[in-house]
Amino acid sequence: GGSYTFPDGTTQTNITTQVVYTSNLTTSNGCDSIVETTVNVNPTYFNQETASVCSGGSYTFPDGTTQTNITTQVVYTSNLTTTNGCDSIIETTINVNPQLSVVADTISPICNGDNLTLTATGSGNGTITWYSDATGNNVIGTGSPFNATSQITGPGIYTFYVNETGACSSVLTAVNVVVGGVNASITATPTTGFMPLTVAFGNNSSTGATVTYTWVFGDGSATSNQNEPTHIYNNMGNYIATLIVTDGVCYDTASVVIEVVGQSTILIPNVFTPNADGSNDVFTVKGTNLESVEGEIYNRWGQKLFSWNGVKGSWDGRTEAGSECPDGTYFYIIKAKGLDGADYHKTGAFSLIR
Repeated sequence: GGSYTFPDGTTQTNITTQVVYTSNLTTSNGCDSIVETTVNVNPTYFNQETASVCSGGSYTFPDGTTQTNITTQVVYTSNLTTTNGCDSIIETTINVNPQLSVVADTISPICNGDNLTLTATGSGNGTITWYSDATGNNVIGTGSPFNATSQITGPGIYTFYVNETGACSSVLTAVNVVVGGVNASITATPTTGFMPLTVAFGNNSSTGATVTYTWVFGDGSATSNQNEPTHIYNNMGNYIATLIVTDGVCYDTASVVIEVVGQSTILIPNVFTPNADGSNDVFTVKGTNLESVEGEIYNRWGQKLFSWNGVKGSWDGRTEAGSECPDGTYFYIIKAKGLDGADYHKTGAFSLIR
């Protein structure tokens, strides 16, 4: 396509193939001077290349031109010059890959020891990849859902990172996980004693700004939110005192049994009137906090008339055969044991009056 001027001054244009041209000239002596010129044609170089960018990316073409924010396919021609001065045409096709994105699901607080499952949704067909660092250097797993339980070493706040990897990987997205965990541990001093019993509770549980305590004393009284309360048990019995510890996410409980014992007493009447008037009709042992009572009744000649074994046992003034005993003086032998461990062995006389 170029042109050339031969020695005789003739110019030929649009040369596309080799040309052999003869110039007929005259020397200074008037003789012929023949110049045969061979013109070779250097080709125009044409090359096609392909490149890819992420949507919104930029690319610099061979001629130095930079195109930014590329969102659709681009075909660009760079017109360059070879070392021979001929055209060098480069046609560049830029294909656009979609920019991947990922949405990580929010993880509700869990307790230490629970399973942790991380989930996320990607925008394309890339791989959901999880990391333990914000730079994306430490991969801990792939896929969704992903079991990250092994990453939890105790209570605290953990941050994981996720992206969708592919031709145009998404940016890292942070996922925060709150892992709670508390431990309940209590002491009680004393754990047993006579009523009213004052118990001082000790608290060796977890501490922290978000940790709260609830004491349930087990006797139906109001609860307490103190760290180490003192409580008075006014009635006899066994009570389960429980401490509930929570950090707002998890909770733990600890319990202790409090035994409240009543001091035993025993009272043996010296007269009874079995006349069926509904008042004082039986001879019985009265007392408080008795565990067992054994009683035997004898007449003045030492004959055993009746016996019983039980706290509520009594004598109605009759023999074991059912016959009424006459008015008079009778004798008892009473053996009893109190809930407080006291042993009683009583003997004496009483009157039967009809």
